[in-house]
Amino acid sequence: AHDLGADCMATGHYSKRTVNEDGQAQLHRAHDHGKDQSYFLFATTQEQLDFLRFPLGGWSKAKTREEAQRLGLARALAAEPKILALDEPLGPLDAPRREALLDQLQRLTQRFGLTTVHVTHDPGEAARIATRMITMSESGALAG
Repeated sequence: AHDLGADCMATGHYSKRTVNEDGQAQLHRAHDHGKDQSYFLFATTQEQLDFLRFPLGGWSKAKTREEAQRLGLARALAAEPKILALDEPLGPLDAPRREALLDQLQRLTQRFGLTTVHVTHDPGEAARIATRMITMSESGALAG
């Protein structure tokens, strides 16, 4: 991932990564202790830990499956679309996950040059990801 110029690498390991007050990444047990895999990563160096992300560590297995099914983003990207349509993809997520996924969406769309139609009710989210924005009023009128 480093060789490809990635800012970070997300893995499917069930571990939590937090950042302490000094800005140093730390590894912790996953939310679902029955699925925890932090023991598997005991030899991870600080440099590696700074680069890694464990987005599933705060979720139960059921929640992970639910989100994977709901998002289906990897499946959509595998088809190499010219246009990607996302209908409120970040809506039900908590703030930290919304921010992390929004960052990743920005990187993906820029890296692959995708035109993305991103439907959201959050004007801040729209302003952050958009290069051009169209708003729709309750009456259906468009403004851009």
